[in-house]
Order: sequence, then C-alpha cells, then structure tokens
Amino acid sequence: MLRAVTIRNYRGIKEGSITGFGSVNLFVGPNGSGKSSALEAIFLGAHQSPGFMFQGSGYSRQQHLVALRHNEDQFPSTDMLYQKQPANEIGITYQFPGETLELRASPQGIGFHSAGSWPLVIQAFFGKMRLLDVRVLLDRTLEEQAWDQLLNIRGDRDLLKMMNSVYELKLESFSYSARTRALKALFTDRDYALNIDDLGAGMRIALRMFMAILLSDGSAVLAEEFDGYQHVESFPRFVEALFSLSKRAGTQLFLATHSNETLRTFGDLAVSPSTQTDLRIFQTALSKDGFFHTAALKPDEAQALMTGGFDIRRTG
Repeated sequence: MLRAVTIRNYRGIKEGSITGFGSVNLFVGPNGSGKSSALEAIFLGAHQSPGFMFQGSGYSRQQHLVALRHNEDQFPSTDMLYQKQPANEIGITYQFPGETLELRASPQGIGFHSAGSWPLVIQAFFGKMRLLDVRVLLDRTLEEQAWDQLLNIRGDRDLLKMMNSVYELKLESFSYSARTRALKALFTDRDYALNIDDLGAGMRIALRMFMAILLSDGSAVLAEEFDGYQHVESFPRFVEALFSLSKRAGTQLFLATHSNETLRTFGDLAVSPSTQTDLRIFQTALSKDGFFHTAALKPDEAQALMTGGFDIRRTG
C-alpha cells in the first residue's frame, strides 16, 4: 500500500507532500488546488503499464492518458514541468512500507531511480494501476481490452451482484459481442439485450469502476468526476460497493471530489460498523508560488467539522 508521495516540479506544483494514505483516500479542495495534479503524479508510476495508454472509440490511435488529459501531443513534455522550465526536472517519491522509490521525468525521458532492486509487489502495484476520468469512464475501451481477463477470475459474477444491488436491476448475465465489440446486459424481465452504453451514465461509470477495481488486485484505482452522475438514492449503495470490492481486491482508492454529499456519504459509511473503512480525507491547497499543502482528516473529524457548519471543500 502506498503510504506517502512527494511531488516536485509537476504541473503547477513546485513542491509538496501527502502523507498518511489510507485504504480509501478522498482529495477535496477548490478548482486549481492541485487535486488532479496529485492524482496524475501518483499515476506517473504506472508509465510502463498498458493502462497508461488510452484509445477511446473516438480516437484513431493510442495516446498517453496524462498527455491526452491536457491536449498534449508528446509525453513526457516541457508542458508537464513546473513553469514549463526545462531545468525543472520532475521528481516523484513514492513511500511504501519499508521501501522508497523515486521517479524522475523530463522531456528527454521518464524512469525510476532506486538504490537497489525494488520488490515485485511494488512493480505489480504500478503495473495494474488505473486512472479513471469521465473520458475513460464513459468509453467502452476498458471492457474491450479486459473482458476476457475479468472472465478468467469470474469477476462477471461480482459485477452482476453489485449492479443488481446498487441499482435494483434484474440483470441475468453479460455477453460480449465479437461483431460489434460491445458488452451487452441481459435482463430476466426483458426479451432483448441492451448495450452497456445504452444504460444511464451513472450505471456505466459504476460498472467500469467496479471492473477496474476487480482487475487491480492489490494495486490502486484513481478517479475523478466519478460521482457526478449518481442518483441520491443509489449513491450510498454505490459507495458501499466501492468499499466492499476494494477491500476484497486489496485495492487502494484515490478519488477527487467537489461534492459535500460525497464527503458526507463516504464519512458516514466509513465509520458505520457494517461498512467500516480506513478512509482519509485530504484538503488540498496550492499557493501562487507552487507549494502544495494538504490537511488530513479522519472521517469523524470531517463529520464534526461539517456538523459545525464548516465547509471542508474550502481551504484557507
């Protein structure tokens, strides 16, 4: 499990650290407070994995996801550097229990630097990591690439169970069409199948998040804008499913949000005896001179502040 990360010269962050990660980690703060940059900095460790590339249905070729998020043609690029200065080499230090690993990046290349060989478990952590934003969550690329892998571990059973539980559906099974390259949902109460992309956006996002967690197996799933399409009635069940699946898979979650409802729901469920989870909430702030700061809150601390009328989405 990743315990801490130190970021230097990445995007708007000149320097900053986040320490004390839990099993589930929520980043919250105003626009421009460094949430997305922090997620991307963690994800840079996965730069050698297939999941670092993305080719959506509207794209002619695979592209580096981090570059695509910023409409950049090259990875790594000068645009990634703090103040876009070539002298500002990116440095990301990852701290695991008993192990520390540094990644350095510049327009000339990207790679890890370590005093010795690093354990296979850490290699696997970065090899299975996924970053999910709305672009990825609303595209069928994940099931195109990984449906066979999911079937090999019978993750389809977990998907059925979670989707039926969260959205009160009557799903019977899933079927993948080799001709249309689309995943189809079959229902017990309908005489026809539906493509997954015919379902509502909230259900599609949930399905692909569940898939990513099931496939991560001891790694991490990072996501932003994951909560914007969920209905208020199904959202607590969605969060319960995230907690349950991530515990079972041994997956660390790093999630960014702007929503008070998300903060309340995660906090309430994290301290509930039936869904208790090691949750950390990080308020993020980024100064004009590039110093990135976080304040870590445990669920009960966040609840007390919100009950007292304090909006923890704000900083300063």
